[in-house]
Amino acid sequence: MSKLRPIFVLPELKENQEWACEHGCTVHRTRLHRHVYSQQWDKQGNLVKELAETYYTCQRGHLLAVWDEKECDLIELDEKYYTDPNQQPTNFIDGFIASGGFDRVMGCKNGE
Repeated sequence: MSKLRPIFVLPELKENQEWACEHGCTVHRTRLHRHVYSQQWDKQGNLVKELAETYYTCQRGHLLAVWDEKECDLIELDEKYYTDPNQQPTNFIDGFIASGGFDRVMGCKNGE
């Protein structure tokens, strides 16, 4: 598995799988984390616009992965778990990139 990515939709873990934290926390429960990545304020200090994404983390806010006992390694989940169901592509290019189109055209796998 390459780089950890936020998990937006929780998968149902199999018997031989468990949650793993990017920092080694002992994870037994997931937490829904809201990450604000953009805010706009007016001159009076009022919040005008806020962009955020919500994904799952360990209880301390670190990214999660799935450890598979059979593989003795972290496993890559299906792409649907890494896709924010609330975020829609804003234009053709964003949609193309979000669908993995660039990787398909360039013959890459997972951005490699």
